[in-house]
Amino acid sequence: MSHFIKNTACPKCQEEGRDRSGNNLGNFADGSVYCWSCGYWQPGNGIAKIKQETQEGDSVSTRTVALPRDSGFELPGLARSYLQDFALTQDDIIVNRIMWSEEWQRVIFPYFSHDQLVGWQGRYLGKEKKAKWFTQGMLSDIMHVCGYAPPAGNPRPIVLTEDVISAIRVGHVTQASPLFGSHISTQAAMRYHKFFDNVIIWLDKDKQIDSIKFTARLNNLGITTRNIITDKDPKEYTDTEIVDILK
Repeated sequence: MSHFIKNTACPKCQEEGRDRSGNNLGNFADGSVYCWSCGYWQPGNGIAKIKQETQEGDSVSTRTVALPRDSGFELPGLARSYLQDFALTQDDIIVNRIMWSEEWQRVIFPYFSHDQLVGWQGRYLGKEKKAKWFTQGMLSDIMHVCGYAPPAGNPRPIVLTEDVISAIRVGHVTQASPLFGSHISTQAAMRYHKFFDNVIIWLDKDKQIDSIKFTARLNNLGITTRNIITDKDPKEYTDTEIVDILK
């Protein structure tokens, strides 16, 4: 996941006589640019692989990771409405490189390591009877962190959620990471322990027993861990509510 650096003038807007302030174009660390106004986009060094094609029948665990052939950053109203239901902002969409495949009728969540595509998930929004989520890549090997690191010298907690939307939502107030499911392996737990001071497990309500078991196991491994149990999924709370819950 690349981070924002600065704003500059958008060439497309200026061609149309707009962006007189010269600050419509967001510049990101991977060399990519995105216009906050017109949607103009140019890829950076790490985006080349996302133009490869994959088929919906491909294996979930395949090592050859490629997005649907028509994946793009222009989101239709259907996709934007779905994301707005969980209070995801335009900044969330840009920072997490959320895409859309019209052919698949899926919102695409790509995952990168050193700006190379290593996996992705697609949330189905169509009318046919299909699985909600399609996954490609070994996501169990991925530590996808959302949110911003606290200032130096402060405790560094990580909140583990089931899905990426919940992680992005919790990432509005602290660092969070999706488990891409409801299980955390010892290997994954030790990976988080290496980078963070403590672990907070916040699974969906129907997984509260699993959450308690994982918390006990991680504490036995010497990883400072606590769990949060709420009536709703993390992504269904407001930022203010998430702050209060984390306290």
